[in-house]
Amino acid sequence: MNQIIAQDKKEVAHRLLDELVKQGVSLNVDQGKLRVLTRQGALNARNLAQLKSCKEEIIALLNAQKDSRTIVLNPGNRGRNEPFPLTDIQRAYWVGHQDAFDLGSVSIHFYAEVQSEPIDIHRLNVAINKLIARHDMLHAVVDGEGNQRILSDVPQYAVELVNCLGMSNAECQDLLHQLREKKSHSHRDSAIWPGFSFTLVKLSEHQDLLLFSVDLLHVDGGSLLILFDELYQFYSDETFSPEPLVISY
Repeated sequence: MNQIIAQDKKEVAHRLLDELVKQGVSLNVDQGKLRVLTRQGALNARNLAQLKSCKEEIIALLNAQKDSRTIVLNPGNRGRNEPFPLTDIQRAYWVGHQDAFDLGSVSIHFYAEVQSEPIDIHRLNVAINKLIARHDMLHAVVDGEGNQRILSDVPQYAVELVNCLGMSNAECQDLLHQLREKKSHSHRDSAIWPGFSFTLVKLSEHQDLLLFSVDLLHVDGGSLLILFDELYQFYSDETFSPEPLVISY
C-alpha cells in the first residue's frame, strides 16, 4: 500500500510540475528547500495543496532534471596542442586584425600603466613566467587559416627594461611618449608568441612605471582581472602555489 501511495505521489508531482511550468511558474531548489516564484493569485487551492503534499517528490524531480543538464568535462592532454577553431567573437576580432578590409588592421587589446615604488625586475620576470606556465592561453597563437593552437613550449619571457636615470625630464618624457604610442596602438601578428608585452621604466631612484599591453584575442575582461590578481600574488609571495588548472580553454 505504501508503495502504491508513493508511486501515486510521484505521478501527481510529475503532472503538477508540468502544469505549473506551462503556467509560467518558476520552481527551483535552493539549499534543499523548494522555492516557488510566480505572480500573485496564479496558484489555486488545489495547486497549493499538491505542492505541500508532494514537496519532497517535486524536489527530487527538480534535482534529477538539474543533474541531467550537467555537462561533465573530462579534461586530458590528448590533442592539447592541436589546432582548434576560434569562437565567433574571436573570429570577428581576428578578421578585424587583418588588412583585407578598409577598416581592418585593428587589434583588440588592453593597455595600462602602473606607477609605483621600485619594482624588483627579477621577481617580476619570475612571477610573469609562473603565470604563463599556469595559463595555457597565454601561450596560444592563431595561424593563417584562423585556427588557434596552444604552443607546447615557449621561451622564458623577459620584461623590457628602460632606464630614464641620467636623462633630463624632457628626454624622459619624449621616451615615454614614444613607448606609449607604440604600446597603446599595438598591432601584433597573432601567429607569433607572445600576445602581450611588459615594459618597466625606471623613472628615478624611488619611482618606477610599468607599462603593459595584452592582446584580447585570447583573454577577456574577466580573465584579465584573474591574471593580474594572480600576477600580484606570484610577485608579492614567492611561496604562492595555487592548485593546477585542469581546463586549458
